[in-house]
Amino acid sequence: MYYAPVIIPTLCRFDHFRECMESLSGNTWAKNTEIYIGLDYPSKEEHREGYEKICMYLEETSFPFLKVNVLKRESNYGVSRNVEDLRSVVREKYDRFIFTEDDNVFSDRFLEYIDTMLERIKDRDDVFGVCGYSYPINYNVDELDDVTDGQNSGYSFMVKTAFPAWGYGTFFDKRDKFLSEYTHEFLVCSIKNGVNGELIKKLGKIYTGWYVNRACDKNITYNDIDIQLYETITNKMSIMPHKSLVRNMGWDGSGINCQTGRYDFSSQELYYEEFSDSIFPQDDNREKEIWKFISGLNSLDKITELKIKIKHVLIKLGIKR
Repeated sequence: MYYAPVIIPTLCRFDHFRECMESLSGNTWAKNTEIYIGLDYPSKEEHREGYEKICMYLEETSFPFLKVNVLKRESNYGVSRNVEDLRSVVREKYDRFIFTEDDNVFSDRFLEYIDTMLERIKDRDDVFGVCGYSYPINYNVDELDDVTDGQNSGYSFMVKTAFPAWGYGTFFDKRDKFLSEYTHEFLVCSIKNGVNGELIKKLGKIYTGWYVNRACDKNITYNDIDIQLYETITNKMSIMPHKSLVRNMGWDGSGINCQTGRYDFSSQELYYEEFSDSIFPQDDNREKEIWKFISGLNSLDKITELKIKIKHVLIKLGIKR
């Protein structure tokens, strides 16, 4: 078995970071896994206390991992530079990686699941990566009883319109291809040509809005939204477990990307049992259920909706590029 290293950027959220490390420490494959931590330097004095607590925690704690590598920054790198530098260091030794922010808590099966599924997809060009998180929705699994022998837990499925990056794994060559193909021109041409237009329309206004706004922004951010757009347009997929192996604790206002929300992700149940070898094919109805949940966490006012519709028309007509 090939054991992927885990990349964790952090700065000052000591309580979140400690919970993250403790949950990973309890994983069945922790002893086989290297951890790479990018400890950024405080840019504000208010970050110093948490930063110093993390420094002390890393110095004083004995972890069960194969090795813990701490890249302690001497100046503030910022989130993007910190993460990319971590990736470049890991790439010198590995062909794949597992990424998580410091506010995720994991099932003890998380590492085993990601590593196992990465081996399953390593030679598949149509699969980008493996997610550890799964949305708290009804996936209508009763119809799968015949395939799963009535055991409707522990299995996985393919999904192409959602990529929750709350603990995921992929390969550097797959990410390279994504970075080279996913451009501003790629998005504009996809809208003009109506690529997967019917499916995108069914996913709702939130998904369409992100798609159109990304096509109008020439500064690509390359986050989870971009990965799911890339997969949708190119008909690629990722693997997602039926029940989540990750709990996101960052919806407390302490993070940059996740602030507060309508759903309490910090109380979501985790899956601790064995996982199945069954991976079910992508299904548009399942995708719509996922986006029904996501859309329920977001809202667009009428003016924003109108602006998106106008942008979409202008792109289709070739006026806006």
